[in-house]
Amino acid sequence: MSELETAIAGADGKAIALLGPAGSGKSAILARLGAGLAAKGYVLLAIKADMLPRHVGSIDDLDREWGLMETLPVVLERLAAESPVAVLIDQLDALATLMDAHSERLSALLSLINRLSLTPRIVVIVSCRSFDAEHDMRLRSLIQPAKPITLADLPWDGPEKLLLARGFH
Repeated sequence: MSELETAIAGADGKAIALLGPAGSGKSAILARLGAGLAAKGYVLLAIKADMLPRHVGSIDDLDREWGLMETLPVVLERLAAESPVAVLIDQLDALATLMDAHSERLSALLSLINRLSLTPRIVVIVSCRSFDAEHDMRLRSLIQPAKPITLADLPWDGPEKLLLARGFH
């Protein structure tokens, strides 16, 4: 069982934070993880944080944006009564104060994460650059109690050999 699968199995009310530098594969890992969880019967909600409209500042705004008749946490809680639910939020760092002057979207997602983390059978997994997780107060307040999994920079020697073999210097 991978470190991420172990973290999901023992999430017990904590979000899981996938941290790493830009280009370390966080988004690719979330995509593979989502496919794997769906194959195991999880209901998935995947959110690319930076694609949320700027006017979203609360869970109610998310509900209106997505045309929900009930609030999103209630919908997900009902789904969790039938099947396990995974909420994947990619690029949370794009909404950090350091990157986005209009950080209301981050407030909406943090409220959603905090609410869902209290619900059995719902696991929340976010991806975030390590730098933003350390330097944005709101992200740090999410990441510190979360179960962090930190990725390192990818080693250069493998790609370098491949590029050299194909004539690139």
